[in-house]
Amino acid sequence: MQDDNESLPIKSVDEVLIEINKGSYFWIVVILSGCCYACDGFVGNSIGFSSVCAGDEFDSSPLEIRNLPFALFAGAAIGAILFAQIADIYGRVHAILVSNGMLLISFIAISLVQKYWLLIIGWFFAGIAAGGTGLAFDYISEVVSIKDRIAGYILQFFWPVATMIVASVAWIVLGNGF
Repeated sequence: MQDDNESLPIKSVDEVLIEINKGSYFWIVVILSGCCYACDGFVGNSIGFSSVCAGDEFDSSPLEIRNLPFALFAGAAIGAILFAQIADIYGRVHAILVSNGMLLISFIAISLVQKYWLLIIGWFFAGIAAGGTGLAFDYISEVVSIKDRIAGYILQFFWPVATMIVASVAWIVLGNGF
């Protein structure tokens, strides 16, 4: 008697991914992952402009101004570990959605605070959320074959675009624009 499994061809994950048609799911994943990178670009570049503005708004000392990027990147270090765990337990898509949702809420809260210490807390939570944006590259790596790794290069396009948007908005809002 022959085992049914012996007649099936054995394929690697990359061979299976190559055979799968790149339909709308593939491009949705690429675009949504790119949006994660754009969010990372927004937060990473907004802190520079925000620090200067916070110094003026809250009459902050140079040390207090330097604390804002520290709060952001300390949060990002914690967020990277936290969201890696969340992704392992609940899945990458859920972790990415929570990360981006938390980032959006953090940005809204940061724009509304009236006290310096609340600004520090807001940037810390924005950092935690930003720590999860790196999952987008992991997710892309899982759904594309080695042959289609161009998707990773497409992701790299979103970060500089977000940087240009932040710089342009800052230029306009801070009085040097149109």
